[in-house]
Amino acid sequence: MKKAMLSQPMAGKTDEEIVATREKAIKVLEEKGYEIVNTLFLDEWYSNESMKERGVVQIPLCFLAKSLENMSLCHAAYFCKGWENARGCKIEHDAAVAYGLDIIYEEQKNMKDYIEVNETKCDEVHNCMCTKEVDGKTYCRGCGNVQPEQ
Repeated sequence: MKKAMLSQPMAGKTDEEIVATREKAIKVLEEKGYEIVNTLFLDEWYSNESMKERGVVQIPLCFLAKSLENMSLCHAAYFCKGWENARGCKIEHDAAVAYGLDIIYEEQKNMKDYIEVNETKCDEVHNCMCTKEVDGKTYCRGCGNVQPEQ
C-alpha cells in the first residue's frame, strides 16, 4: 500500500482546527488508497518540557526534522490549505518536490488559474515549483513574479 504524509500549518490554529483539517485530509488520502504516516507528534517525548530536558534549543526545527524523517517512508505528501505561508510546510514541500514524491494539494487549482510562461515573462520559470508542463508548454499558477489575469 502506498503511504502519504500531511503537511499542515499549525501556528495560530486551535487544537480543534488542527484536528478538523487533519481528519478531512486523512479521509481524502484514505479514499485515494493511501496509508497515513504520522506527522503529528503528541507523545511525551515531544513535549516542550521533555525536549528542553534533552537540550533541544530549536523546538520547531526538531518537529520538522522528525517530519522529514517520516517523509522518507512516503510515496506522496498532502499539503493543507495555507502551506505556502508556513516555513516548515514550505521546507517539506521543497523536499517532497526534490525527492519526487507525488504532491497532493488540499486546494487544487484549475488550469484556468494558470498562464503560459517562458523566460521572457519570468526568469525563474525553470526553478519555480509553481509551474506545470502540459503538451510541451509551461504554465504558472502565479507565484508573485507572474499572476493569472482575473
